[in-house]
Amino acid sequence: MSYKISGSRLQEETAFAKRYLDQISEHAVNYADDFVTPPEKRPRRMPVLAMDVAEPPKLSDKEVRESSNEPFSLTVKSLKPALSFTVQIAPSDSIQQLKANVASSSSTAPRAEFQRLLLKGKALADAKLVKEYGIAEGATVNMVLKPGWDDVPKAGSELGGDPTPTGASIPKEPVPQPGAIPSLTISDADPAAEGTTSTSAFPARPLTTLDISSPANQPGPSNSTAEFHNTIADPEFWKKVYALCQSEFLSDHEADGCWHAFLSGVRTKLSPGEIAKIQDAVGVTGMGGSPI
Repeated sequence: MSYKISGSRLQEETAFAKRYLDQISEHAVNYADDFVTPPEKRPRRMPVLAMDVAEPPKLSDKEVRESSNEPFSLTVKSLKPALSFTVQIAPSDSIQQLKANVASSSSTAPRAEFQRLLLKGKALADAKLVKEYGIAEGATVNMVLKPGWDDVPKAGSELGGDPTPTGASIPKEPVPQPGAIPSLTISDADPAAEGTTSTSAFPARPLTTLDISSPANQPGPSNSTAEFHNTIADPEFWKKVYALCQSEFLSDHEADGCWHAFLSGVRTKLSPGEIAKIQDAVGVTGMGGSPI
């Protein structure tokens, strides 16, 4: 039978319940391992509202060029003598490759070994890449020429090109070229003596002409041209060489060794950056896993 509590009794029961709740609230709640929250007490998933989302920011033309490896144009200028060249270069190309492009851009351009490139007064190292100096489209690179650059004949002049291009410095005095040594004729008798009889028991031998021309006039290897350097610096050329080595040798180790022998023969004409680019393209590192 239930009855209502009133008066002081109600206050006592209320105070007891409050004290009891305060005491048990200090203890942590422990759940069984198989406890599962009832579905009605689980938090509801936040509703997805149809909100307009801003478009992602677009990259500027400069940022797009910096992230890509597309070639761009730049100007290389020399104050003394007054020369200017516009060349194409890729961000991943080396400074040595930039010099080679300048040398092959015009008949008035000096060879790569006589060039010294500067950017904002700072010398550019041959082994570093163009993108390491922050060179971008339309940049201007200063060029200082080393002494003696105008005394060395250009490859184009040796092949029959214009020996005096416009804007090029002409040597005041022609460079002397070694002449051919006269041929030597050997004979057993003096052809000028007539009416004499040879007392030798051997018949007269025919005249012999010895060609002892100067070695400088004989065909031989010429200085490396820009076209030669561009060919040996092209990774596609070394891919063909590696394919030839694989077709001739049954062992991959022997094919790699032959390929490295070819590359070692011209590595003095290549920069470290060009060698690394060739090895990455072909997929072959140095012997023993280390770069050449």
